[in-house]
Amino acid sequence: MFLDPAARQQYWLPEPPGPGFPTLQDFWDRLRSGITEYRVAHTVTGPDPIGVVIPASVRMAADVDEKVIRLGRRSRVSHSPNWSGAAVAAVDSSILTQVVGRWIEPVSQPSGTLNPARTYRSSLWIGFNGHAAYLDAAMPQVGTLQEIIYVSGSWQPRHWVWFEWWADSQGGPIPPSVLPCYLDLPVQPGDTVWCRVDLVPSDPACPAATFPHVARLCICVEHPADATSPASKILVMPFVIYPPVVNAVRVQVTGSTANWIAELPSNVWNPRNPWRLPRLGTGAASDQPVTFSHCAAASARKPGAPLIAEHTLAVSRRFHMYSGQPRGDASLRPIATSLMPRISDTAFGIQVDGSDA
Repeated sequence: MFLDPAARQQYWLPEPPGPGFPTLQDFWDRLRSGITEYRVAHTVTGPDPIGVVIPASVRMAADVDEKVIRLGRRSRVSHSPNWSGAAVAAVDSSILTQVVGRWIEPVSQPSGTLNPARTYRSSLWIGFNGHAAYLDAAMPQVGTLQEIIYVSGSWQPRHWVWFEWWADSQGGPIPPSVLPCYLDLPVQPGDTVWCRVDLVPSDPACPAATFPHVARLCICVEHPADATSPASKILVMPFVIYPPVVNAVRVQVTGSTANWIAELPSNVWNPRNPWRLPRLGTGAASDQPVTFSHCAAASARKPGAPLIAEHTLAVSRRFHMYSGQPRGDASLRPIATSLMPRISDTAFGIQVDGSDA
């Protein structure tokens, strides 16, 4: 289907970027190869509470002193209470309209002092518009969630594929439209996860004044053969998500940055019981970092316009995740680290040690 222009147009399959965009083209070539199933996007009930009222005062990021978060703002390294990873920025009056990336779904395990009443969660994702100050925080994202819960005397890991268009509620009510949705797409440790997000003009069926731009998501999970199942490569057909309405205003995405992130999600349903960050890897996290590869974004003058440049990690900002400390205390402790030097201009590792590491 990928090689048929008519099928690509009918099913919104990604177009080949061409030789002028070598990383994006290599991602396209590898993504289309060996697909065993094309699947229509369907959401399923995920691990989040259903019907629980979200407090309006919840902050989506951890409550850490802004000055602490923004240490080293003049360098290419930033500190965050809930992110570790990398970002590239748009230049020369362009915007970023495409981002791709892939990773191997990691094993997750509890970290630090074990408490059966706690839940461990982490997420790996790519998307647009995240940076430490959240000045344009309206972020279409797609990725995987790793969760560990205590059930019947043992810790049980679970993995999910999710997407969302996150937006800052600025202290107002958090609408359901900014919370994660979970896809009917199985994923487990050892699978290769392929993700792509495009900013595109709204479909003609939607009034342009209401949805000037939308995000088109594509995700594929490649499962190697094992003792219980054959090899498979399932592609969820690309689908569109719309910018949410927050505080009576529909958010807009600026395409200012593209991101490859390991995150400690916020428990917006019960802020008094925050999730803990698991350790990712079968042994010491430093022995098995999560590796993001094919890290590339493309810029254009506007969504839907021809691509003009490819952006890789050659010029990028890095994020290290630190445990939350009392306000004003700069003695931060890393719990996830974006490893340097990078593996290449298109790949890097994140060492996720976990909470109480």
